[in-house]
Amino acid sequence: MKLEHKIELRWLILFALPTIFSNVFGNLYTAVDGIFVARFVDTDALSAINISMPMAYLTSALGMMFSTGGNALIAKKIACSEACFADISTAFHR
Repeated sequence: MKLEHKIELRWLILFALPTIFSNVFGNLYTAVDGIFVARFVDTDALSAINISMPMAYLTSALGMMFSTGGNALIAKKIACSEACFADISTAFHR
């Protein structure tokens, strides 16, 4: 499939900015939360937060992966004039 327009770097960066800001502020929130928990609660509470964070990041990453992939598949179906197949219930089927 040939693209009609060349993909420009500035549009790609502009498209990625919401995700970048979301990750930066999410990590900032986690760092500030860790500082407050370590100072005002206990180091055991900080350990509990640090142990649970990889599972939270994994869950978030899986959700982003499936939503981004589904969005790309649906956009591809719409671009190929297959709008009748561009439904979320059929996007992952061949």
